[in-house]
Amino acid sequence: MGQIIHCSHTDGVSGIIAALEKATHGDEVNIACGRYLVTNPISVSSGVTLRGAGQSQTIFVHEGHWPALQIIDADDVNLE
Repeated sequence: MGQIIHCSHTDGVSGIIAALEKATHGDEVNIACGRYLVTNPISVSSGVTLRGAGQSQTIFVHEGHWPALQIIDADDVNLE
């Protein structure tokens, strides 16, 4: 198991992106409860777990015709 990286609501989407860019295979990125406005797709790398605070507690809101999360050429990604 890798490291656990925590993102607070005050970090916003930029904090989530920074944590995901830092994360490597086996790491877990924990996102605090709150609503996050996503203005560009968020990419998740292979072997990284992206974990919210719970259903209806960590919410990604986006405007556009693209998905808020992108998993491209990645294996073993967990979204919880």
